[in-house]
Amino acid sequence: MTSPSWLPSLESLAASNSIRLVRPSDADFDEINLCYIRRPTCQAAAIVRPKNAEDVSTLIKYCTSHSAPFVIRSGGHDSSGRSQVAGALAIDMREMNKTTISADGKTAKVEGGALLSQVSDALGEENLVTPVGIISSVGYIGWATGAGYGPFAKSLGMGVDQILAARLVNWEGDIIDADEELLKGLRGAGPTFGAIVELTIKVYPLDTVLSGFVMYDTSNFETTINQWFDAFNKLSEGAGIPPTLSIQLAVIEVPGLGRVVASMVVWTSPDQDEGRRWVDKIVSMGNCVMQNVAPNKVGDYLRGNDSAIKIGSWGRNNTVSVRAFTPKVSQIIRKHTETLPGGVGFASHFLSGPSLEPNEQSVFGTRVEHIVLEILSATQYETKMEECIAWGKAFRKDLLESAPEDVVGAGFPALLTAEESDLRKIYGHKYEVLIALKRKYDPHNIFKNTIPRIE
Repeated sequence: MTSPSWLPSLESLAASNSIRLVRPSDADFDEINLCYIRRPTCQAAAIVRPKNAEDVSTLIKYCTSHSAPFVIRSGGHDSSGRSQVAGALAIDMREMNKTTISADGKTAKVEGGALLSQVSDALGEENLVTPVGIISSVGYIGWATGAGYGPFAKSLGMGVDQILAARLVNWEGDIIDADEELLKGLRGAGPTFGAIVELTIKVYPLDTVLSGFVMYDTSNFETTINQWFDAFNKLSEGAGIPPTLSIQLAVIEVPGLGRVVASMVVWTSPDQDEGRRWVDKIVSMGNCVMQNVAPNKVGDYLRGNDSAIKIGSWGRNNTVSVRAFTPKVSQIIRKHTETLPGGVGFASHFLSGPSLEPNEQSVFGTRVEHIVLEILSATQYETKMEECIAWGKAFRKDLLESAPEDVVGAGFPALLTAEESDLRKIYGHKYEVLIALKRKYDPHNIFKNTIPRIE
C-alpha cells in the first residue's frame, strides 16, 4: 500500500505532541491493529494512540485540515469490522481508559477508550457496578452509546440509559460538553456526532453477581433444545422471571464437549440465596452436564465469557430481533443450529423491565419487549469464512421470511452491515430527530466512518 501524502506531516505532528504513531512496517502494528473481525483489505495507513482529549482534538484538526480520512476506534469489536478503513488514519482511543468514581459513589467518568472489563474492574474495587455487555474487550463507549444490551438491562436499564453527560471532540476539533439536545443523539447513535472522550454514567452498589454457564447434554440435540424452549416459556408464565435474572440461550462449540445448548446466567441482586434457587430451576431445564455458576466480580464474569468468541475472526455476525421464542422462531433456531460450520454459534439478549420505559431523551428506538438473536457467523478459520457467512445470512433470511409476524423492529445496527441497516426503521419515529441532530452537530459529515453510518 502506498503511503498517503499527508503521512510525513502527521509523523512530525505526532512527534512534537508526544502522540504514539504506529506504522504498518512497525513490529507491533499487527498486534495493535488486530480487531474482533479481520479485514486485511482495509488496513489503516497508520495508527495513532492519543492519551487525552487534547491529543484527540489535535488529531481531528489535523485530519480535517489535510483532508485525511480517519476512523475512531474505542474497542474494535464491531461485528463487521468497521473500525478498520483502508488507507485511513486509525485513532485508537484505548490508551484513554481510566474510570473515575465520584465522591458520593453514584456516578463515574469513563474515558473514551475504556473496555467493559476495565470499567467493571475499577468500579468493582469500590463494590460498584454499571450495566455492561458480555465480552471483556468490547469498548464501553461504543457499546453504551449504540444501545447497550446485556444482563443488567432488565434490572438497571440499557447502556444508553446510564449516560448523564458527555465530552467529545466535534467536527471542528473543539472539545465540547454535550448539551441536552446533543445528549439525546449520543444516547443511541453517539459516535456519529464526534469523538467521545468521556462519558459520565450512573453506577450502583453491588459486590458480586452470580454468573456462569449451565450446559446440557446434547446427545439428542432436538430433544434438548425443545426442552429448553418449553422450560423457558413455563418459567416466563405468571409472575415470570425476575428482572434481576438474565438467562441467555446459547448454542456454541465447547472444547471437549462439542456443540452444546447452554444457559448463560447472571443474577444481579444481592440476595444470592434467592439467586441460587433460580439457578436450580435453570439447571433443571435439561439434562445438565456441567455448570459453573458462582459469585463473581463483574469484570471476572466478562472474562469468563471470552472463550465464546475469538479476537481476529473472519467474516461477520448477524442479527434479528423477535418478540418471543414462539413456536415458529424456536423451530427456525433449532433448524439452523443443528450444525455449526466453522465453530459458529448463537446467543440471545432479552430486553424487558426498565429498558422498556419510553425515553424521549434518547434516539434509541426499540422500547418494546424483545429478544435480540445474535447469529455468531464469524469464524476463526479463514477457509470457512464464506460458508459461515452464508450460514448466518440463511439463518437471518429464514427468520425474516418465515416468521415476519414475530420480528420486532429492523435489528441492531452493531450486528448488521451498513447496507442491511434500515435506519428509518431502526430508529422509528426518532429517525428525523437523529438526522436533524447529525446535520446540526456534524454538518459536513466529518464523522462518517461510524455506527450508525449516516451519509
